[in-house]
Amino acid sequence: MRFACAELEDSDFDNVLLAIDEFHHVSADGGNVLGETLRSLMENSTAHIVAMTGSYFRGDSVPVLLPEDEAKFTKVTYNYYEQLNGYEYLKSLGIGYHFYQGRYTEAIGEVLDTDKKTIVHIPNVNSGESTKAGKQDEVDAIIDTIGTFQNKDPETGVITIKRHGDGKFIKLADLVHDEPRDRDKIVEYLRNIKTVDDMDIIVALGMVKEGFDWSFCEHSLTVIAQKVLVKPSSMSP
Repeated sequence: MRFACAELEDSDFDNVLLAIDEFHHVSADGGNVLGETLRSLMENSTAHIVAMTGSYFRGDSVPVLLPEDEAKFTKVTYNYYEQLNGYEYLKSLGIGYHFYQGRYTEAIGEVLDTDKKTIVHIPNVNSGESTKAGKQDEVDAIIDTIGTFQNKDPETGVITIKRHGDGKFIKLADLVHDEPRDRDKIVEYLRNIKTVDDMDIIVALGMVKEGFDWSFCEHSLTVIAQKVLVKPSSMSP
């Protein structure tokens, strides 16, 4: 949007419906290009603007919009319950937290249920939760937690693992490996999943966090840092 607007006049948006998703990337800070672009359109065009976001706040504490700009919008709240009622497959949602010490790759086996269709999001390589051993090494560690590597299909990129204990074969998609040819194969396979048995576990870094459709998925496991503020209680002598 920023680059397109740089080549257009504000008046080009007259009588245009402009819908902006991920609206929390807008900032009231004067140095925010998206924010300045939006304010210019609001002042100099008759565009009808629809702003959409799942979280109307920014991590840097700067407001998304100035109060006078925010007042120009009609606010509509669409909560989780209303959203769930519109889903064809997802009818219930549970959110849980599990805490670990040391490396997450040594603890993930305690919460990874390989009987459930699962997406595992590993942490960014620059984050504190990363093992620093390398993102592919972390994927390999998850595979070793599940069972014994058997093979990787050269046509589809699907990895087959023989599960510890009962020897069941688990199908895993590695979306962390960023070699284009390998990534394209497995992404194409995932786009064409037809049955529940086509895939068991997907391991991803940033991909599939937003806008990914796997109707058979039952569990999403994301490794992140959770900041916890502990307030010491007053103690009598």
